[in-house]
Amino acid sequence: MNQKNKLSKDWWLAQRWDKLKLDPNQQMPDKWSEGSGLKLRFLCECGRISFTSFGSAIKSTSCGKCTFKSKEYWLSQKWGKVKIDPTQLLPNEWGPSSGRKIIYLCDCGKTIKANMCRTLQSCGKCSFLPKEHWLSLKYGELSLISDQELPDEWGPNSNYRFEYLCSCGKTTKTMFENVSTGHSVSCGKCTAKPLSWWLEQKWGKLRMDSSQELLGQAAPKTNIKLWFLCDCGNKTHALISNVTTGRTKSCDKCNYKPKEYWLAQRWDKLIIDPNQILPDEWGLQSEIKVRCICDCGTIRNFIFYYINNGTTNSCGQCSWMSKEHWLKQKWGKLVIDINQKLLDNWGSSVDYLLKFNCDCGGNIILPFGRVNRGSTKSCGCLRIGQNEFSAENEIRKFVMSLASDTFSTSYKIPNSRKTYDVYVPSKKLAIEFHGLIWHGEKFSTKGSKKNDFDKYILSRQRGDRLIQIYADEWKNKQSIIKNMIENILSPLKGRRISPKYTVENITSMVTRDFLDRSHYLGAASGCLTVIAKHHDQIVGVWVFMKREEGTVLWHRACWDHQYKAWNPHEKALNIALPLLKAMGFTRIITFSDNRFHTGNLYEKLGFVFEKNLDPEYSYTNGNSRVSKYTMRVEAGRNEKLEAEAKGWYRIWDSGKKRYSLSLE
Repeated sequence: MNQKNKLSKDWWLAQRWDKLKLDPNQQMPDKWSEGSGLKLRFLCECGRISFTSFGSAIKSTSCGKCTFKSKEYWLSQKWGKVKIDPTQLLPNEWGPSSGRKIIYLCDCGKTIKANMCRTLQSCGKCSFLPKEHWLSLKYGELSLISDQELPDEWGPNSNYRFEYLCSCGKTTKTMFENVSTGHSVSCGKCTAKPLSWWLEQKWGKLRMDSSQELLGQAAPKTNIKLWFLCDCGNKTHALISNVTTGRTKSCDKCNYKPKEYWLAQRWDKLIIDPNQILPDEWGLQSEIKVRCICDCGTIRNFIFYYINNGTTNSCGQCSWMSKEHWLKQKWGKLVIDINQKLLDNWGSSVDYLLKFNCDCGGNIILPFGRVNRGSTKSCGCLRIGQNEFSAENEIRKFVMSLASDTFSTSYKIPNSRKTYDVYVPSKKLAIEFHGLIWHGEKFSTKGSKKNDFDKYILSRQRGDRLIQIYADEWKNKQSIIKNMIENILSPLKGRRISPKYTVENITSMVTRDFLDRSHYLGAASGCLTVIAKHHDQIVGVWVFMKREEGTVLWHRACWDHQYKAWNPHEKALNIALPLLKAMGFTRIITFSDNRFHTGNLYEKLGFVFEKNLDPEYSYTNGNSRVSKYTMRVEAGRNEKLEAEAKGWYRIWDSGKKRYSLSLE
């Protein structure tokens, strides 16, 4: 680290990092830097002393033991049906996030060994019943065969694979959970028909070809491929289940037309070029490549199926404009440099690399489509965030209209090399605009996992509330983002109403549409939805979604900030609680997104903070973001490398906080 970035011992002793400060009664160098690995002693508000590296400590908020409780405290607690077994060897104190394994006692008398940080409600074996009980039951047409190796006891959701006897006399082997839940009610062979029956049947234009090797018997939904004869005289190889259910009714060659027929057809602007080698006949769904002529005169090759189903109806170049047209255009401060080799014509979205001249006298080489979309409007001569074309400036102008003390330029954070794009000192509100290119991993100097998270941690240490907005959110959900900012800066604005609350067990399309228009994450569905209405207009929606056995996720909490009401979130939760209990849930969990929220709402409603979650990534191509789940690959393959090969790079958020509420 450069000497000029080092600060004096006295300066560091005057600082505070949330609950931590340096212990002055220790030996320290005269100067050191922010990222130093120097091992120092820190004092915490809880009275504990921690000895750790300086760089790690100042990114923390406490000694990590502030939430520690004594052994006696934990032994007095109970979680659902379980409590800690007092007869085991235990530490004198530990915290709720400790990973140590201990033994719990359940009300049913059984024990379970689990991590201290794991939230348990029972031993998981309370519903276990003896083997004799399960042997006495019948599951649809199935009953357990007693003459097999069975455990002494098990539960209804056990994954044991047992053998069953069907009422038709056949046997089958499947997981017990499938049988107990009613997913499997027979051996699946009860509907099997003999070969003679199959040869007598006809489905549409198809009948089974008797000249092939056939099974002695098969069920109508069997997923085995066989040959079928069509009325037209052709054969087709198809699944039995597809034929018997009507998905496949012919050989698909019945609708073949001769070459002359297709040459006489027109598909919007396209006709087939007769001057090429073509098969004598083909069908509607044929995937042969044909050369087509467009009304604009362009000739291109297309797969016939896409032409016939309407996916392709032109050459795609009909809207291309001439070089002369594009040379007359201007995008912000940019015009195309005439002193370069140019195509005669090109389209508005073509990523054709061109040199652009800027009003400042500079120049830059960029893909044409990016400039034409408005993503870039200068050569970079103006400081990012302060020029008239930037999204940062749009956000700043909007915030200035709500708070007069907003800084007119980016705000330099004292004693730091970092800045806020927008800062309102009276509200201690900071806003960051995240462009998808420079904040992604394509440019690793700024796209690291912890870059934006570090700024979030710094804002917390300063007592600022930081909102982080992605470029696609500002572009596509600007009204929602503006409403959120306005609600923070002007919380008393809005028309006061007394809404009526209703519930839905299946989230309706009208409710999903409200979420899509009013929540930055968009629509969501769940097992229970609470709706607030003013007259016939939806003004609030709260969605609860089943997460796992006994646990429900509070998935969405959305309110229209044009209106004000007394404690709408609390009222919606109070309506949902008895209904969720009746549905068998014993715990609610929810997450607070650090990019927008503080989590204070959940704490006011009685939720308990569980833990901070590390930053998560999504993927961006510079224009939009998609979930990491859209880039999943098979085991053994590298998801990140395969995504980058397609032009998608990881971009990281600032993590989340997890909260929970017991329903017992």
